[in-house]
Amino acid sequence: MAARRVRLTDRYVESLRCPKDKRAITQTDPAGGLAIWVSTTGTKVWRYQYRFAGRGQPGRIIIGPFPEIPYAEARGIAQSYDRLRAEGRDPGLAVFRPATAPTLRNVLDHHVASLRKDTGHNVQSLYKDILCAHGDVLVRDVSRALLRDWIDANYTERRGSAANLLRNLTAAFNKAERDLTLPADFRNPAAKLRGDLRIFDDHVPGSYAVAWAPEDWARMNMGLAAAYGDPSVGDVGVLVIELLMLTGSRPSEITTLRWDEIKPVELGGRMRTRIVKERHKTWKRTGRPKQIVLGSGACEVLVRARALRERTGYTGPYVFPQRRTQSNQRREHVHQLTHYTAKIGALSGLSFTPYNLRSAYINHALDTGSATLEEVAENVGHTDTRTTLAYYRRLREERLADAAEATDQAFQELRAA
Repeated sequence: MAARRVRLTDRYVESLRCPKDKRAITQTDPAGGLAIWVSTTGTKVWRYQYRFAGRGQPGRIIIGPFPEIPYAEARGIAQSYDRLRAEGRDPGLAVFRPATAPTLRNVLDHHVASLRKDTGHNVQSLYKDILCAHGDVLVRDVSRALLRDWIDANYTERRGSAANLLRNLTAAFNKAERDLTLPADFRNPAAKLRGDLRIFDDHVPGSYAVAWAPEDWARMNMGLAAAYGDPSVGDVGVLVIELLMLTGSRPSEITTLRWDEIKPVELGGRMRTRIVKERHKTWKRTGRPKQIVLGSGACEVLVRARALRERTGYTGPYVFPQRRTQSNQRREHVHQLTHYTAKIGALSGLSFTPYNLRSAYINHALDTGSATLEEVAENVGHTDTRTTLAYYRRLREERLADAAEATDQAFQELRAA
């Protein structure tokens, strides 16, 4: 939106509101480069906008928030920058720090305003709780201890949301260091904070391990069948979940699957289908592509995926594209599976995560004896069979009891001999 020059006063700036259909508006003062930036959340920040040395892109300096900095003070700061330009100096390289520091709300609102509209809406929702608790805290008072204690207290059962919040907080403070006026000794309080959080302490290797009983598999299959008929779930997500269940692959290997990675191959005198991933988690270590040989059930999933492709008219390279196809999407393929696992879990009555499917596949293959440990490790992409056992193998109590009974019986036979 082109800046509209209006004489700025404290009273006028106080009355400014950003329309709901826009993320932010900017209005400039006719007396010079001073401008006021207003977001949909009501945040108002003084800026100095200028051109220097014939540069194509205009420069921009954040002066500070309104009403903490009134118009008269902001006008004086802008005039000091005007004098620097008159002297042939770039104001952007001058050290000028007003006494008033921004709040946490200013930092997070500034971050949200820099994002795409749909992404910004999601991040703004993510920030809602912390802004209610600490939005008015000055940035200089936002410490690692404050963030650590608040996240530990409020995200005990939401580790995924906590990790997402940490990523965005880190990005917000990094952007504030570049764009806003912060204390000279400021250090990003969210950087590498995850290691200090207690909520992640109990996450140990193998925590995704499950060993489903036959009735659990029956419930899973029932949930998948119901999900295919439920329009709120979406066929693409159900196809991904089913292929994960039938192959034991890593979720990223299936969500990024392309049609050119699916290749026919002759094995044992018959034609089979396999997935060949040139880049995968252990490709640097092994120096070779990962091959996933598909059974008839997995091939049927690909048949349904191709039918869905023809039905929707999608012409891209991915087997499992996003349900939405906006031009500004960063990922063309489906990538967040929590929506689908939650829906299928509700339909089946079986709570699970995408990585639980990998573990369930391994345990089922080993429990039924349908493959050796080495074969299972190769198929799922483990370079060491100890990884397959230590990280995913969880023997059920009934199997341990059976083993103890068999050992005891062997001793009884020795005693009777």
